[in-house]
This record gives sequence, C-alpha cells and structure tokens, in this order.
Amino acid sequence: MEAKAFVRDAAEFFVAAHAIDSAMVDEPQFQILSPYAAYYLACHSMELAMKAVLVEAGWTEQQLRQNVGHRLTDALQHAKANGLCLTLAPQHVHLLELLDAAYKRFRYPGNAVGNLPVWGPLTEVVIKVMKSAIAAVPNSEEAIRPQALDKMTGFVDWHV
Repeated sequence: MEAKAFVRDAAEFFVAAHAIDSAMVDEPQFQILSPYAAYYLACHSMELAMKAVLVEAGWTEQQLRQNVGHRLTDALQHAKANGLCLTLAPQHVHLLELLDAAYKRFRYPGNAVGNLPVWGPLTEVVIKVMKSAIAAVPNSEEAIRPQALDKMTGFVDWHV
C-alpha cells in the first residue's frame, strides 16, 4: 500500500462529490442538503485521506480494517496520533460524528440515514482533512491528477 495512492483517490472522490452537488444544486430538494451519493463520496474522501496518514506511518491493511474500518471519528483520532496536524472546531467534530452513523447506512439502501449536515460546512471539513493529509504525506500532491488538483484548489473554501 502506498500513502500517496490514498491521497490521490481521496482527491478523486472529493472532486466527484463536489461535481454531484454542483450538478444537482438547482433542484429544490438539493438546495440545502446534497444527494446521498455526494455525502458518501465526501465521507469516503475523508476516510482515504486520514488512512493515507496511517499508511505513511506504517500501518498495514489489517490494522486499518481492525482499528479504523469506515469510522471517520476513529480515523481522525488515529491519524492525529500518527502525524495528521488538524484542529477541528467542536461543530466540525460533531459533523464527523453525525456522518459516522450516516456513512455506515449509505451502504445499505432502505435504512434511514438520519441527520445529515448542510453541504457547505461539510466541504469545509473535507478540505481541511485533504489539505492536512497532503501536508502529512510527502510528495502526495504529485500523485493527484492535475485536473483534480485544479478543481480542488479552485474551490472557494480551499484558500480559507
């Protein structure tokens, strides 16, 4: 496993999530919340970005499966303990807690997803996680497809 590949894929999932949200924003039901697919991709993006830091720290696939799985809050805790320099406001930590429950249910259609955060604050968190993972994994930015990197760095919140 290569940490840079995790960052590369995290970027692709984030760009895809943003594309879904952008494509659906004019539909009345998606003006505040985005389609589930966008949330799922954003969650997967953060999961991969945080796991990139763990892989860079020497974690094996088995360790990732056993200690993190698909739990964003566990990924955050372990990544921070292994070199992810990221400080999230309490409301952003709460957002990850909300997403943990929803992220699991996205995999099994028909289950109630529960509360989802408004899309805008979620993208702020994804950007913070992505930027921190890129900083923690040497040369990972070079692994990101140039078009994906252009899209990400073009997001308004990227430069905040």
